[in-house]
Amino acid sequence: MKKRFLVAIILSIVLCMVGCNVQKVTQSVISENGQEEQQTEPNKDDEQETVAVTEPQGEPETSEKHNSETDPEKTHSEEKGAPNAVYLDVTFEEHWDSYYDDVFLMSGKYNSIDLQITDYPALTKAVNTFNAEYIAQTQGYVDKIKENALSDYKESSPDNWMGPYEFESEMILKRADDEVLAVEEQIYSYEGGIHGLSFYNTYNFDVQTGEWIALENVITDMDSLPDILEAEIIGKYPDLEPWKEPLADVFRDYISPVQEEYQPTFTWTLGYDGVTFYFSNYEIGSYAEGLQQITVCYSEYPQIFDDGYFKNVDDSYVMELDDLWSGTDTDLNGDGITDYVSVTCNYDYEMDYIESYNVTVNGNTFTQESYGYGYKSYLLKAEDRNYIYVERMVENDYRLITVFEITPNSVEYMGETGGGIGCFTNPFNFEVEKRMDVLSTYTASADCYVGDDGMPVEKNGIYEVKSDISITSIAEIEAELVDEEGNLTGEGYCFPAGTDFKFMATDGETFADMLTSDGQRCRLYTENGWPVTVNGRNAEECFEMLWYAG
Repeated sequence: MKKRFLVAIILSIVLCMVGCNVQKVTQSVISENGQEEQQTEPNKDDEQETVAVTEPQGEPETSEKHNSETDPEKTHSEEKGAPNAVYLDVTFEEHWDSYYDDVFLMSGKYNSIDLQITDYPALTKAVNTFNAEYIAQTQGYVDKIKENALSDYKESSPDNWMGPYEFESEMILKRADDEVLAVEEQIYSYEGGIHGLSFYNTYNFDVQTGEWIALENVITDMDSLPDILEAEIIGKYPDLEPWKEPLADVFRDYISPVQEEYQPTFTWTLGYDGVTFYFSNYEIGSYAEGLQQITVCYSEYPQIFDDGYFKNVDDSYVMELDDLWSGTDTDLNGDGITDYVSVTCNYDYEMDYIESYNVTVNGNTFTQESYGYGYKSYLLKAEDRNYIYVERMVENDYRLITVFEITPNSVEYMGETGGGIGCFTNPFNFEVEKRMDVLSTYTASADCYVGDDGMPVEKNGIYEVKSDISITSIAEIEAELVDEEGNLTGEGYCFPAGTDFKFMATDGETFADMLTSDGQRCRLYTENGWPVTVNGRNAEECFEMLWYAG
């Protein structure tokens, strides 16, 4: 195997057109014999594997002045119980790669931002530019891992092969309203050796301008920041043994570097109630210290912030939690005291599944025995109440949502419902996807809001079918006609045998709205007994094939 060092690599995407600056961390290396070596500046004499970073063409632009004026063209949610706030529809598109030769050599996974709006042209342009550069750069790094994996495998004996190599990046949405789009990226990379490396990257967009938000424009008193960070980190990580003490001096180097050739910078996201700072492997401590994450809340330290980023934030929003390495700091009730919230799992390694979940608030833990094969968790603030949503995956890609109500002193289990969450930024208007088995198996979704008990409530009880699936009749079928909005017209029609019926909507139990091959919309009434019936007739006598999953 080639001798080389494994380097903590930060995938820093420089957005030339939209003004993203580069996030850096102190580099440290693991030698081939497993010894840790801290390195505060790149050593050109060592052979290293790094990710190429696009150089900026000219000075990067940042949002120098926060504009908190309301855009008259923006529409505020008018749904029942919805706050006077605007949320962005943002999800992430997954990209996968893998490589097999004689054995499984490597796997790669990363995201790009899926901005499902057109109301903010500057942001749309910025995100499109970001995605193009990020995908090209990250895929280039994944391709390099492929080359290294194949080369190292061929040069080693099967017993000494340390693969498969792995690159996994997960983007997490931290804020998505009409002022800020903030994304955290968690990255894990392994190319042999005793362990892989984990690190963070972050992206903060000004929604109105598409420009990169500068930390100095959010925190106006940067001189006070190092001491605040030191106090918060020591309080949260009392056993931390940093490379250098006091920590406040470390963070002062981030602001005013002592070496011109090397300047560490903060990795951070601008959230709804403060700024979260992220510290990767080797950045302020050894590998054994892990990763650190701390939120400086606006309610606790208002004197250091530009309040323009927080004074218009509604008291209702959704934030995805960091399930792999940390929870989140937040102020649950606005009392100026930071609360720590986390969701973790208990894994049964012998059976290879999650057997239970722990929801913890300020040291108070509620353990829910629920098995699964993966999960995501969210913090919901719905006016004066706070909830945790845990979405877990079970067999056949079936998803379930478990709900907990939380306070600074308690965690209470509220219930569970079938389904998975789509775009989730607005607690009063979000999409729940469910597996349906009405005349066939398919995925359908309904618009929901958080009810008084914290559970998702369907707004009209109708699920829109997402799957492109149809069935063909082998007999005449009488049905009631519906309009494009799904309302019954009061008319009936007899469809001949050979008509294709495409699924459009369902309530999941009693009916399915269909689009026929002659362009009409109709409603078929169903009953999921044995046999399954449609309009009171055996469904198998009406259609040539019903597409049920096992």
